[in-house]
Amino acid sequence: ELHLEPGGDTKAAQMGQIFFILRRATRVDFSEYKPPTIGRRVARRMALHKIEKLTDYVALLQKDREEVGMLYQDLLINVTSFFRDEPAFEALRTVVYPEFLKIRDHTTLPIRIWVPGCSTGEEPYSHAIALSEFLSEERVEANVQIFGTDLSDSAVQRARSGLYKETIESDVSPVRLRRFFH
Repeated sequence: ELHLEPGGDTKAAQMGQIFFILRRATRVDFSEYKPPTIGRRVARRMALHKIEKLTDYVALLQKDREEVGMLYQDLLINVTSFFRDEPAFEALRTVVYPEFLKIRDHTTLPIRIWVPGCSTGEEPYSHAIALSEFLSEERVEANVQIFGTDLSDSAVQRARSGLYKETIESDVSPVRLRRFFH
């Protein structure tokens, strides 16, 4: 929905200014993110500052680098959990992992998995668990390397720690908890 703001700028033009400010400060282009998601995050930041007009928020971003950083962190949505998409992990077990074994039949090269947008590490650890279980069931020894990357440095630091709250018990079976966690 486009509407005119004071000064004749459309909402789309003002969002374009926000994307430009973010890209200049962070080198990340958010213009392809889902508009409703971006809108909610911007609206949240505006509410925190008691700002009602998008033009006023753009003006704040233009003069306050700290606010640009706070909006950037808000836009780096760290939504994750262990085995978040169970059907996908089932497809990995039944289709993808067997193909790994066929491809690497006569090689000692490691199996490599890259998880972009790894957030706090639940997805890469889920891959590690699932692949470890598969290789164990198949009685195959293989070197495995799993890489997780994310735009959020703080999320990656949390992922590296490998520390999780006890609430993961709702996402991880008791057998897996005993086998893969302390």
